[in-house]
Amino acid sequence: MAKLAPHEVLDLEPDASLVEIKIAYRRMALAVHPDTTPGDPFAAARFREGRAAYEAMLREREERKAPPVSAVRIACVLVGPHLVGTLPVHASGAQRQRWIPLTLWAMRTCGDCEGAGSFAASSRVPFLARREECARCDGTGVVGVERRLRVRLTTLRTGTAIRLRGKGLGPGGHAFVHLAA
Repeated sequence: MAKLAPHEVLDLEPDASLVEIKIAYRRMALAVHPDTTPGDPFAAARFREGRAAYEAMLREREERKAPPVSAVRIACVLVGPHLVGTLPVHASGAQRQRWIPLTLWAMRTCGDCEGAGSFAASSRVPFLARREECARCDGTGVVGVERRLRVRLTTLRTGTAIRLRGKGLGPGGHAFVHLAA
């Protein structure tokens, strides 16, 4: 038997309204619920199929309604191995229970020159030490680091901090995102 589309299971049009979807599901659930049809061996399967169709149609409506969320870039402070940043909720277009892409960005000390911006170059004459600019940090002593993540927001209350375990820098590092107005 060919698998039916969710709107066909509930006997609806593909662009049915939320009220029509709920009414059709309730009507179908009353007709095929295993408790109301105890002698029918296929009632449970039809009921599960109807429930899956109902949930799929609701999910499709939500996806059509919600605008796509673009990546949000957050400037962070590096505190040891932890990244700490602030997410402006109003600017992110975030909605509760939605996955949003985040880019956490911070500056850290250059590992090649250890923050000096240059290092001593070898010379044939020992007392004439020459300094060369670090190629990795271009002589600034700091480099930018980035973490790209997808985060599911379970709350949008301002002042709330979300800890993202293991998403910081180095072993044991976490990322902390503070929600701000």
